[in-house]
Parts: sequence; structure tokens; C-alpha cells
Amino acid sequence: MAYSETYEYTTTVYPNNFISVRRVDIITKDGVEAGRGKSGFTIVPGASTSEFPAQVQAIAKAVHTPAVVAAYKASQVELSGPQTGTADI
Repeated sequence: MAYSETYEYTTTVYPNNFISVRRVDIITKDGVEAGRGKSGFTIVPGASTSEFPAQVQAIAKAVHTPAVVAAYKASQVELSGPQTGTADI
């Protein structure tokens, strides 16, 4: 009874240069699939990708050029003053 876990990644690059990553965790027992789990996240231009697999890092490096990162940072609005959230209600 040996369990093993493998991962599959699917990426989508959107027109705004955000990279959507979907990860599928595949659990097998004695070579037979016993279960799957799915998760996903988005990588914005300029975000660190050091904890992601090489294939995701390569896509981010190709898509998130210095010009794309600069344009993304320039588009961000900086909020001033105290911020409140639903936890403050």
C-alpha cells in the first residue's frame, strides 16, 4: 500500500498579462488514482514566482517583461488615509 502524489499545472495568460494557474494534485495508491484536489491562483506582473515550478516561472519570465511590469505598476492606484474592511464593522 504505497501512496504517491503528483501535480499537474495548467496556465492561461489573459490580455491584461495576468497568468492564471490551476494546480491539480493527484493521489495514487498502488498505482491507481485514489483522489484529486484542485486549486488555483493568479500571478500579476512583477510578482515573485520563485516558489512555483520551472514551467510556470518560464511563462512568467516570457510574459512579464520589464515594460509589462512597469505598465502594471503605473496602473495601480495608491489609496491614502485609513482603510476599513468588513472586519471593522
